Amino acid sequence: MKELKIWIALHLILGPWAVLTMMDDAKHPERWVDWWCNPTYAVPFCLTVEAVVLCVLIRGWLQERQRAKVIRLMGEANRLRGEGRYQEADVIWQEVLRLDR
Repeated sequence: MKELKIWIALHLILGPWAVLTMMDDAKHPERWVDWWCNPTYAVPFCLTVEAVVLCVLIRGWLQERQRAKVIRLMGEANRLRGEGRYQEADVIWQEVLRLDR
């Protein structure tokens, strides 16, 4: 979770700076010889990068939630085994195996 927070913080800090840079480049057509200064290419590129970063963050967050659920279910299965309720523990263990793929 710490890595996700760092990514989000960096994104919130560097994102507005990138937008301001693109706005400044859009006012100066003499810079457009470089593709990253040309708004025709830079804006779709930045939107694509934004989408990729957002998808990576969401995927990491979902994987972290999945991992927490698997760990919780494993603890529950171990507790039930300790109490001698093996059939219930086996059902939960099968759920853990299904989720941990």
